[in-house]
Amino acid sequence: MIKADYRNLFMISVNLESPRRKRSTDDAVMADGFELSLSNDGKQFGNSVNIFIFDEQCFKCDTKSKKCYLLDSCPVTTTDPPEAVTG
Repeated sequence: MIKADYRNLFMISVNLESPRRKRSTDDAVMADGFELSLSNDGKQFGNSVNIFIFDEQCFKCDTKSKKCYLLDSCPVTTTDPPEAVTG
């Protein structure tokens, strides 16, 4: 559980940490994903929301299927990028 800061009636802020990765990994990272749910008392939570953080010039991600696809318009940076990642 991560504490959020109240900004106003319609806004909070929270620091989301990216999952730790080993420097030597050869896996391409398309997106980071988070499942968010808010609570006032830390016991009862509202409906959760899935969010993805990704480069929209290179990938198209779907939060319902939890998959990301490489777009043809992306500049090629690797020789064999993965087609889809599921979470």
